[in-house]
Amino acid sequence: MPIAASLGPSTVAYTLAVATRASLDALTRGERQEYDRLPHAERRRDWLAGRLAAKRAVAEHCRLPFDRVRLESQTGTAPSCLIADDLDRWSLLPVMVSIAHCDGVGIAAAADRGSLIGVDVERAGDIGPAEYRYFLAPGELAFARRVGATLLWVLKEAVWKALGLALSTSFASVILDFDADDVRSVSVGSKRMSARARVVRIPDRSDLVAAAVEIDAEHPSPIPRPQSV
Repeated sequence: MPIAASLGPSTVAYTLAVATRASLDALTRGERQEYDRLPHAERRRDWLAGRLAAKRAVAEHCRLPFDRVRLESQTGTAPSCLIADDLDRWSLLPVMVSIAHCDGVGIAAAADRGSLIGVDVERAGDIGPAEYRYFLAPGELAFARRVGATLLWVLKEAVWKALGLALSTSFASVILDFDADDVRSVSVGSKRMSARARVVRIPDRSDLVAAAVEIDAEHPSPIPRPQSV
């Protein structure tokens, strides 16, 4: 589908990762302890895939060696990013990261602090017409029918993460504005923001649907007023 691979220059690093036993060697001691505390194998596999993708994204964005990057989980938000110096002293990096994972595949994005970025991945077909009433806003039905409900759900989840919305914020209140099949802005309440979106193709995993969204909160777009008839 023609959601743009890029709608202009981007300073965001996007990466994918697949969890394997060998991947454990890439974790720091603290990350390995967090991995070991997870309750079951499937949760550990997905956490590992997401963590690897995020570490790679941070390393690529900051041009750092992979083994100098550490992520620390935080409750209710994305992990904080740290870097080690030559004496193995850790300090915070001014980086934002977004992570998603599904069925052993992780996707992540990293950008400068203050950026609004979000990623998501779901199984193809997991969201269907029966769920439309829970997340579609007026005007989005035609798009959902063209590209599939799962992709629209993934895009909204990515927007929800990028904006750090509260759990009480419904997906139906997050409105995507399309130019043909490209996302050009998002609206939440009375605020409308320019946006770009991209579908992320995952090699050999056509059963997964993934996407990323970048939002420009510095240049809000005016919401057109209804015209009188």
